Amino acid sequence: MGLDGNMFFIGRNHLNILLHIQDFCSKRKKNIHNSYSQGTSMYYRITHATIQSEMYDQAMATMESIRDSFSEINGLLNSRLIRISETELVGIAAYESKELLEASQTQYDELMGNMMPYLAGPPTVSHGNQVLAYDSE
Repeated sequence: MGLDGNMFFIGRNHLNILLHIQDFCSKRKKNIHNSYSQGTSMYYRITHATIQSEMYDQAMATMESIRDSFSEINGLLNSRLIRISETELVGIAAYESKELLEASQTQYDELMGNMMPYLAGPPTVSHGNQVLAYDSE
């Protein structure tokens, strides 16, 4: 039955296509793993910041100007900045370990100090262990 309660039928060609797609998907490599059980556990800094209205372009220009400095932070594996509304940004930074994240705090504070003129208030920062990951291929 369909979602509307009516009966529906799949023709032979449609069924073959569905089976082909299912086979294709099952053959593609997908890595879903529990990091804790594998003994690898990246540590994350998640920063939620609110930008002052009309300051987004200036804030992004500043972030672009300090982007290369992130490579100098020991243990930082990657960093992403996500715009979740007109004035809200979430930054997600992955570190090799909690210890390396903590050791980089002063350097992080100095870099992020460049963003303070554009923020509507202090950012909310939290930290945590990676416990599950999904990686395509």
